[in-house]
Amino acid sequence: MTFATTCVGLFPIMWATGAGSDVMKRIAAPMVGGIFTSFILELLVYPAIYEVWRWNTAVKKLARPDEYAERSAGRLEHLLPSGALNNAGD
Repeated sequence: MTFATTCVGLFPIMWATGAGSDVMKRIAAPMVGGIFTSFILELLVYPAIYEVWRWNTAVKKLARPDEYAERSAGRLEHLLPSGALNNAGD
């Protein structure tokens, strides 16, 4: 939505031909390029980076499940009262 409103506001400046339009075009062009680049990054690049990071973490967890189980159990021991995690299942 921000992309659309910014483009609607800046595109008339890009095609203006009146007095001072040469200066305004030079100001508006980087703004249009920046908002377009931001739009593409948010829709395509950031989700792809997140998926690669999430996949990498999942592969590491599958490769060494015992190490991650020890870490998560250690975190639980901090949160729970003493004796809440015992092996007898009481």
